[in-house]
Amino acid sequence: MTTYATNNPPGSTDPRDLFDNSQNLDFALNDIAQAFWKDRFGRSRKSFWGMEQESAAQLMRQQLRFNTFIQNSGYDVIGEYTDGPLTISEFNQVIRYDGELWKLTASTSIPFTTTGNDAASWLNDSAHFISVGDGALRQELLRKRVYAVDFGDIPDAAHPDIATTTIQTAIEYVYANGGGVVDLGPFSWKVAASTLNETYDNYGVAVPANTGCIILRKGVSLIGEPGRTKLYTDNKLATPLYMIAPVGNVVHGIEIYGGWNPGDVGGNNGIFTLGTQGGADISCYRVTFSELFIHNVASYGLALQNGNPRFCKIESVRVDNIGADGLDLKARGDLSIPAQGNSVSDVWVSRYNQRVDGSAGVDVRGIWHLRGITVTDFGGDATKTYVGIRFRTKPPVNEQQQVADKTTLSGFTIRPTNGAAALSIAGIECGSDDTHINDGYVEDAHHGIIHSGNTNGSAIRGTVSNVTSVNSRQYGFRAVAGTQGISYIGCVDVGAATAGFRIEGDNCNATACVGGSLSVSSGALPTFQQSGCRFGGSWPVAERQNDASVSFTAKGTAPDIAVRLSVKGNSFVGVNADIRPDSANTRYLGSNSLPWAGGFTQTAFTITSGAKFKTEPLDITDAMLDAADECPPIQYQLLDRVAAKGPDGARWHFGTIAERLEEAFTRHGLDVRRFAFFCEDYVTYKPAVIDEKTGLVIEPEQEEGIRLGVRYEELLMLEAALQRRNYARLLSAQEAMSARIGKLESLLSKAN
Repeated sequence: MTTYATNNPPGSTDPRDLFDNSQNLDFALNDIAQAFWKDRFGRSRKSFWGMEQESAAQLMRQQLRFNTFIQNSGYDVIGEYTDGPLTISEFNQVIRYDGELWKLTASTSIPFTTTGNDAASWLNDSAHFISVGDGALRQELLRKRVYAVDFGDIPDAAHPDIATTTIQTAIEYVYANGGGVVDLGPFSWKVAASTLNETYDNYGVAVPANTGCIILRKGVSLIGEPGRTKLYTDNKLATPLYMIAPVGNVVHGIEIYGGWNPGDVGGNNGIFTLGTQGGADISCYRVTFSELFIHNVASYGLALQNGNPRFCKIESVRVDNIGADGLDLKARGDLSIPAQGNSVSDVWVSRYNQRVDGSAGVDVRGIWHLRGITVTDFGGDATKTYVGIRFRTKPPVNEQQQVADKTTLSGFTIRPTNGAAALSIAGIECGSDDTHINDGYVEDAHHGIIHSGNTNGSAIRGTVSNVTSVNSRQYGFRAVAGTQGISYIGCVDVGAATAGFRIEGDNCNATACVGGSLSVSSGALPTFQQSGCRFGGSWPVAERQNDASVSFTAKGTAPDIAVRLSVKGNSFVGVNADIRPDSANTRYLGSNSLPWAGGFTQTAFTITSGAKFKTEPLDITDAMLDAADECPPIQYQLLDRVAAKGPDGARWHFGTIAERLEEAFTRHGLDVRRFAFFCEDYVTYKPAVIDEKTGLVIEPEQEEGIRLGVRYEELLMLEAALQRRNYARLLSAQEAMSARIGKLESLLSKAN
């Protein structure tokens, strides 16, 4: 109701101030509609009616606290004394009389029955009771939860120093009384640098209190109303909330921000944990962060950087527009204390790594179980390296830090800004052992998920299951050299520029995975296994055909897909049953360009020869035999063997030349191509087939042209027929000569 608001100092004789004072006094005493009025200095003042309302509210809050305390203390209220007599059979049972709760003294035996139900009987019975609601208890209740506005004025942005002092005073009060809760209420608290003359420890680095604003002590919780409570500063070098050696703290329902934007100079964080001076206490135990929105700070959003977190919980936290890591979950100090029992759920981080290069949306050390993590809208600087979620690589032996061994991540989305420039983007980078990552989506990263390492060691025994990587700029999934035992199960890569899966580590395997391609380094190949995967245009499928048959089949989009059985070294492929074609007289062993080198059989091959399989047999003609007679067997060396072993090393073979047979048959008026012993195959050009895993040549380059061949078993039958004819002719000539000799001998005998 201040009309003139001269802003004159107290003691003013200005008539305008007299008018304002009179008007304000009337308003302060008599108005019953508004709880506050403003004086001539612009400060909010409580009206008498406002103070009455606050007193009533405080009384209600105290009564609520008292009732809650009674319930939580395990007391059982059995009734009013005036309704008695009452029988008390347990020491946790209490009765109500004259507005107080009473319990039996320790010296009174149970069961105890009251003698009456009025003031006269109470005079006798009261000797056996003590008040549960005495002054000490009320003091205990008061320290459990206080309201910041009870320690100063309602905050306004014009006086951040006053707001800082108000909150800090409430914290110090609760801390001095053994811990509890400071409720910030539905207000916006603009705070300034702390005026506490204290120094804290950040892993050996001294941190003065005035680099922060609010100092939250051990055992003190700070809560607000989600969506309504704000804690902020425009000091871009000051952290809004420092937590000192936290144990049992809860930070809930507050929007926290520091006034920083990309391009500004700054170094503040949203929430930062510190140890006490000199590192005497660096605990971080049973701390909960929930329903928080942290944004516009120059370094870390939420940083647990001191102590080995144990049984800490982070849930429903939003982090945006950050200079470094969104969540920095360090575990360092005493390696004998396992950083375990920690959880992160329903967290969304965006626009981080905008000042400090190499930062992550979520950076993890210690044992954490993460669920429902979203990291989006990052990247953009072609000189920087970005990581969505990072499970730390191994530190030097002499550094007291833990890695994220035995950590789990379930349910996540990582998606940088579409087309964002970056030196490198890793959706998930993992250098820790026994990490298990599942049910997630990564898009537009250089590496969707990369298992890595450093000179201190590499990741081993990690699993990645049911994860999809889309449009990776290099690899969808990669296990670098030095990693061991990385398993990919049911993972999908879509559109990776280099390869969907890149395996360089030892003893890695892929099961039921799908991707554009698979690349396995020669060093990793001997120990890599895959089963039921689909890579590129081809993949193997093991499936049931019926109750008596299963198959191992080549499937895919490529028109022709080979199936290879590969052994290691000089071993062999063994079978324990017959090997048969799927249809008669349609399949071959070897090919014109890839013939077998030889073979071993116990007996000769059986050739189909039954009459029911053949036309009416015809005799072999003399022209055929004459042509064969003109092509006697020769000896020769194979050119590829001469090239491999030299002319003195290559062995000599016996056989024939197809071209000679063709010429001889033509001279005798025969078309050699009508005879099955002569083979003529036209082959088209085929490039060499290279094993993607090893780089070795599976099939050599095939030049276009005609290749001739001979079926020796049929040619030898023709040779046998030729020998039979020659034998028959010789036999006939011998018989004729023998007859002539016989006649001559007979004539000579008669002549004698």
